[in-house]
Amino acid sequence: METQKRNRRKEYTLRVIRECFLKLLSKKPIEKISVGELCEKADINRSTFYRHYSDLYALLDVITYDCYKTLFQDLVDAAGFSGSFEDSGYAYILHVCTLSEQNKELYKLLLFGPTSTKLSQQLVNACLNLYLGAHANASYQPSPEARIHYQYMVYGMIGIWSAWIKDDCKMPKERIAFIVKEQILGFFNRMNQLFWPADYQDEK
Repeated sequence: METQKRNRRKEYTLRVIRECFLKLLSKKPIEKISVGELCEKADINRSTFYRHYSDLYALLDVITYDCYKTLFQDLVDAAGFSGSFEDSGYAYILHVCTLSEQNKELYKLLLFGPTSTKLSQQLVNACLNLYLGAHANASYQPSPEARIHYQYMVYGMIGIWSAWIKDDCKMPKERIAFIVKEQILGFFNRMNQLFWPADYQDEK
């Protein structure tokens, strides 16, 4: 019983720290926020803050990673995503858009706020590694130049999503998911022609 109380108290404290920090971060860059200011706003003492985080940048990294994990790793793990958007792409992208829409102010802050974060690059790196990993495990190997093409595609995909967030998710998420899926399918069709062996294309 006592352990449960401590856990609830910890969860509450972490939530308050995070909420107060994000409110401050929406108004000014992180270098103009002090731990003391955050603690006053969260009504905690400095020792409580330092019990959980080494500094404000560590707190920002945790928040950013949690968002990345929600948008990418958790969905990929749940779907058993293999690296192909042909069958599950629309549903996956729609999930990402749904989660983003529900927390659009948070994602707008992390993507376009006064303090730069690692979120966009984390998503780019994860998507790129997912595609390249799928090819490494396949029975065919694309040209080394294919990495450049993948980078172009992934940055474009993240760019569409980011622009949608910046525009307050005005376009229906179903439309965004369809657009991204069509772009990716078109990309893979072109990759077939450019890099993949003719015998593999015949098998498809």
